[in-house]
Amino acid sequence: MNFDQPPDDELLHARVQKMITKNIGIMYYGLDQSTDRKSVLFGPILTLDDLDGVGKDF
Repeated sequence: MNFDQPPDDELLHARVQKMITKNIGIMYYGLDQSTDRKSVLFGPILTLDDLDGVGKDF
């Protein structure tokens, strides 16, 4: 995270979308977390770098 950078609405939207998609997959569809770093189901996500590195697809 770069605290000295201006706000980035597109990055925020992408991060929120990934977390919502992951939680829908886990809670509604009963999917498990994945060890595939490109899967939106990757977990655990411990840092923003982890979150930025995951893809948008299952």
